[in-house]
Amino acid sequence: MDFLKAFLFERPLYLVPVLVVAQFILIRVWAQRRTAGSRRAAWIGLGVAVLLLAAQRLVVTDRERIIAVCGTMALAVEDGDVPAVAAHVADRFDAKGMNKADFVARLTRGLTTVHVERSRLSDFQFTFDNSRHAHVRFLANARVVYGREVALRQPSAWELLFERVGESWQMTSLKPVRIPAFPFDHLSELFTSIGGL
Repeated sequence: MDFLKAFLFERPLYLVPVLVVAQFILIRVWAQRRTAGSRRAAWIGLGVAVLLLAAQRLVVTDRERIIAVCGTMALAVEDGDVPAVAAHVADRFDAKGMNKADFVARLTRGLTTVHVERSRLSDFQFTFDNSRHAHVRFLANARVVYGREVALRQPSAWELLFERVGESWQMTSLKPVRIPAFPFDHLSELFTSIGGL
């Protein structure tokens, strides 16, 4: 079911080629047979294609909402806009004993030392626990500037928990995932590496 939902509503690059091939087949059948039924099938196929493409634009899935929240937070970090990040953090945020106030304070201090540029988020993986909670993993890649030094692009991996609040999603936990180029298991380790925050 999740695959079908993603295919129909989240991935136009997969859906469009399928619709084009299906429409081509229907038009070819109509061109060969020239019957009222084949003509009707071609028009119905075109109508279904238009409806599905319109649904892609109109329907926003939970995955798309969460990806948008992650993208918004990444842009806010780039801009040094901590209140914009905090707006997407739940009051009951907990990251290994770090509550929302601690996280916001440490992020504020961290962004005075480090500047993040050109973030790219990719490879999102989702697990939903009923329709109220989501576990999300993704890769990030950004250019990180420490003081006046420009680092190479820094890859990282992240694990987030989200909770649905009305129609929006708020982050309840954030955890770095250890990879060779990003050797952190907890936010506190990451903040400490930035400068004892």
